[in-house]
Amino acid sequence: MIRGIIPPMVTPFREDDSVDIEAFRGEVDHLIELGVHGLAVGGSTGEGHTLSDEESLELTRAAIDVSAGRVPIIAGIIVDSTQQAVKRGKALKGLDVAALQITPVHYLFTPDEHAMYDFYSGIASEVGIPIIIYNVVPWAYATPSLLTKRISEIKENLLEAFGILCKDTICVVFTPNRVNHFEGEVPIEAPLIQQA
Repeated sequence: MIRGIIPPMVTPFREDDSVDIEAFRGEVDHLIELGVHGLAVGGSTGEGHTLSDEESLELTRAAIDVSAGRVPIIAGIIVDSTQQAVKRGKALKGLDVAALQITPVHYLFTPDEHAMYDFYSGIASEVGIPIIIYNVVPWAYATPSLLTKRISEIKENLLEAFGILCKDTICVVFTPNRVNHFEGEVPIEAPLIQQA
């Protein structure tokens, strides 16, 4: 179950710019020993936008291996097309990933709600892994109305029992019977909760 403290992991690199998997494995173990409730791999803090498909997969596999079921692993996907996101998501099928944390398209344009809806819907229907909308791109926020539409209309792979909306360091969790939220460093925005 996704709950509690889920830190974004950094991705350590060697002098030659290759990913330092051994240092990363140590980071996984260290964070779990500190008592976190889950780990987010390959997000913006972890240089997810710079990782190759192979590096992203290798980091996720390492986190799953080291965690050994002690905490859920969330795999970050930061790409600019549905095709890229589907490819990366499908590579993770069969692994013990609790969810995919996917940013909206982050190129220098603002997709309209229809395009953003199609982006997440296409990924959900193709990949079959629950999705967390990682709403951190200032010029491409998924609005509460879009998220409500996404949750109410698309049933497949929406964490089956719940969906999660994240904006900045805030996550709102939609469950069948209630709406909960998690906060980071910024105060929760009332309109976000009210519209959700």
